[in-house]
Amino acid sequence: MALLFAEKGISVSLQDPSTEAMDIIIKQAKEEGFGDKISKHSDQKSLCESLDSPKVLVFSLPHGSVGDGVLSGLMPYLEKGDIIIDCGNEHWKNTERRQGKCVTRGIRYVGCGVSGGYQAARRYVHLSTLLGCHLTKVTVVHRCVQARTTRLLT
Repeated sequence: MALLFAEKGISVSLQDPSTEAMDIIIKQAKEEGFGDKISKHSDQKSLCESLDSPKVLVFSLPHGSVGDGVLSGLMPYLEKGDIIIDCGNEHWKNTERRQGKCVTRGIRYVGCGVSGGYQAARRYVHLSTLLGCHLTKVTVVHRCVQARTTRLLT
């Protein structure tokens, strides 16, 4: 998804526990002529500091507890009006629980599966929940193993 947003001219800030995964995405973006649209960040604080307000964060995470950990790590840096779009095809109960954590702080948490999953995210992504939205800066938070990243980019 990071490559899709960047090739459409949207500035993307990446944060992933795997520096190698981020480097692969940045290398491909540079090879395709839009590497200046992607920056990488080593922690969630610098990631959030790189964004204008309101922040828009797009999760591309495996379903389950990973999303809880990422959300907990981000919460100290989020403010009222920020938006999280979870594109990880999460179970609805987890989405609703996370929404409950965010709503009390005025943070919007949107569960939005990606039709076709991460394999299709760049070529024919369908995010029906986002129709009509205008995003000027998007953060893509990737948490993926090397095999998943390789499939995403091939």
